[in-house]
Amino acid sequence: MRDILGTNDADKRLTFDATTNTIRVDLTGIDTSKNEGAALLNDLVTSGNKYDLSVGPTAQTLAGAISLDPKGKKNKTAIDMVNLDNNPDDRYNTVKPPRKRDAARPAPGIDDEVAMNISGRATRESSTNLKPATTESVVFHELAEAYAKVEHGKQYSDAHQEAIDRETRVRDQRPYLKDHNPGSGPGDRVIIKK
Repeated sequence: MRDILGTNDADKRLTFDATTNTIRVDLTGIDTSKNEGAALLNDLVTSGNKYDLSVGPTAQTLAGAISLDPKGKKNKTAIDMVNLDNNPDDRYNTVKPPRKRDAARPAPGIDDEVAMNISGRATRESSTNLKPATTESVVFHELAEAYAKVEHGKQYSDAHQEAIDRETRVRDQRPYLKDHNPGSGPGDRVIIKK
């Protein structure tokens, strides 16, 4: 979160309350129009919805804990990251009746769950001339996508594109990120195929 905020005093501006499992952000004096990371954090913390971010080997879902396999794409069914919400989702229209499984929805009381197992992420290879995406970029993208799904009621492809647009702004504000792939993956537009 400190890297997402992107200020020299981020350690002083972010506090974690272990009792309530809540992050508090002090944005006093930050121009969020010039700091997309701060703008995203402001959007999340001022929302009436509840967003959960967890890092570790499991994610809590409506069906209970699921495993996040850090080996990623080596196994076609393995996942190391999820972004779960309760909204209707066109990607599940092939299920009869159309619906998300409980394992594809966040735990009770959570509007969107972003969970990732970052173990092994630093060793991932890049399919471009750029370095692999930073953890900061991946977290930023997933939180921006979660916000677009929940607050704006967007379907995945539109929420993904909104997150890419926000990530493009943060990359323009932080040139060092341009040495890396974006958190959304290579490229700057989502490609939808039928």
